[in-house]
Amino acid sequence: EILGGVRFNSDEGRQPYHDCDPEPEALFTGTLTQAELLVRLRRLNGRLGWDHTTEVTLPLTDLGTEPVRGALWSALYAGAHAILQPGPVRGWEPADFRGLLG
Repeated sequence: EILGGVRFNSDEGRQPYHDCDPEPEALFTGTLTQAELLVRLRRLNGRLGWDHTTEVTLPLTDLGTEPVRGALWSALYAGAHAILQPGPVRGWEPADFRGLLG
């Protein structure tokens, strides 16, 4: 698996990710192509200001929810660092990620 971080930020580290889906127009999820998801991630990260210097804390208890999964994809795309914290997380705004993956 590609998990992000320093290795993903280097050109050599990205290749395994790109090799996973050589067809950007193939369905990536039940409703989105890889290209559509990447456009959504680019726009959202631009609006949020997320990049490789971003560190985001997410609630571990909500790991299976759409907003947290969306935030993890967003962090991966940005090269950001995600921290999963047990219990409530101050400043976590799940509304930004609802509908991102579908």
